[in-house]
Amino acid sequence: MSGGDTNQADEAYSTVAGGEANSTSAPYSTVGGGHINVASAEKSTISGGVRNEATGGYATVGGGEENTAEDFGATTAGGYQNRASSQGSSVAGGTKNVANGSDAAVGGGHLNGASGYRSTVGGGTNSSASGRESTVAGGSRNEADADRSAVGGGYSNFARGEASTVPGGSVNAANGDYAFAAGRKANAEGNGTFVWGDSSDNGVTATQDDEFKVQAGGGAVIFSSSDHSSGVNLRSGSGSWSAWSTRASKANVEAVDPETVLDGVESLDISTWNYRAQGAETRHMGPMAEEFAEAFGLGADDERISNVDADGVAFAAIQGLAERLDEREARVEELESENEELRDRLSALEARVESMATTDGAASDPALADD
Repeated sequence: MSGGDTNQADEAYSTVAGGEANSTSAPYSTVGGGHINVASAEKSTISGGVRNEATGGYATVGGGEENTAEDFGATTAGGYQNRASSQGSSVAGGTKNVANGSDAAVGGGHLNGASGYRSTVGGGTNSSASGRESTVAGGSRNEADADRSAVGGGYSNFARGEASTVPGGSVNAANGDYAFAAGRKANAEGNGTFVWGDSSDNGVTATQDDEFKVQAGGGAVIFSSSDHSSGVNLRSGSGSWSAWSTRASKANVEAVDPETVLDGVESLDISTWNYRAQGAETRHMGPMAEEFAEAFGLGADDERISNVDADGVAFAAIQGLAERLDEREARVEELESENEELRDRLSALEARVESMATTDGAASDPALADD
């Protein structure tokens, strides 16, 4: 013993450097100072503080009050009423935190627990990481309960599926394996699901495996260029996407011949079919992308038909059909005029014939001839 008052160093090579009422009871154990600290396992260490205990071999308590390091290589750096109770576990600080999983760690905060193997709680309050290699970075009342699950922060979030993730927000649950839930009241129930909830009180849930579901009451925008000159927009309350189509966003504008486009549409084989991935019960109608590309030369490749191109072809074909109808209507009017002229000529001819017949009848009647 180096100094202090009522200290005890009862084993060989154990040391109490100072303080009051401190004790070491195992070989090579050390208490640096403080008050009522106990280092009772071989090569355990307490640097200082009050009422701390290092009861595991090679365990360490840096300071603070009523902290414990209870297993081999466990460490509690400081704080108040923190426990590192499993092999290699550690609590860096805070209050009433517990690291009771092997190699588990709590960085700080209040009432946090890391009970899974190599699990981690970075801070915050009332949070737990109970899955193997699970993580809660911070926040309040968050839980990472499954192996390799993670909660980044926020409050009342739960990652309960293997390798599931909740990055933050509130009242989110990633219950499926590899699921992702974020925002507010988002529930990812299926495996591999991605769910985003907006700020409203209405929750959103994805139950289908590998489903992507987003609740965005303010609408959604996806830019396909870094200068925001192209992309799609789903307006708030809308049921369809709108594509950027302003003149300012376009180049190399060339006019088309609507009747030529109509000829192209007439050449297409339009059929019903199903996508192989959907099954025969879900039917669709349209041309094949290869034939569409060959007929019109539109799109980035011959495996897809862009909605913009399909709409453009439809508009042009309608114009072509309208031109043909106009031409036919003009021809009908021309024929009607010709018919009217023929009717007039026929009427005149009939009148002449009738007049001639009347004249011929008078000439052949003797009574009329005497007159």
